[in-house]
Amino acid sequence: MHSRFVPFLLLVAIACSGCGGGAAADAPKLAPAAGVLKYKGQPVPNAAITFFPDKGPVGTATSDDKGAFQIKTNGALGAVVGNHKVTAINAPPPGEIPPADGHVMEYAKKMKGVIPPKYNSKETTDLKIEIPEAGNEQLTLDAT
Repeated sequence: MHSRFVPFLLLVAIACSGCGGGAAADAPKLAPAAGVLKYKGQPVPNAAITFFPDKGPVGTATSDDKGAFQIKTNGALGAVVGNHKVTAINAPPPGEIPPADGHVMEYAKKMKGVIPPKYNSKETTDLKIEIPEAGNEQLTLDAT
């Protein structure tokens, strides 16, 4: 009876032999991306920062109490190599939970904070950055 399952198990093993274990050939190259978010020269704490590359997945970070951030893309440290538009959104006050109803962007735009609304959207931001293949961990994003 067990011999009937051997061909099936062999097919499953062959089919899974190429699964996982390495980076996909078409996965974008990531490079270290970290720095400080500022508004009019002053560090901006607790802001949601998003890097939108020309091509590939977005990178995200939250600035700490000194405005420092480190970008992650798909759970890995780093941003896609190349040009990016950058957005920054004021974070909610400590203890406040943003809505989980699909209206988080509208919520963020209504929040009072130091970051002007033009930096909240990929379409209106004028913050741009290039991430070289070697990366850059000394970025200064200054929303003015």
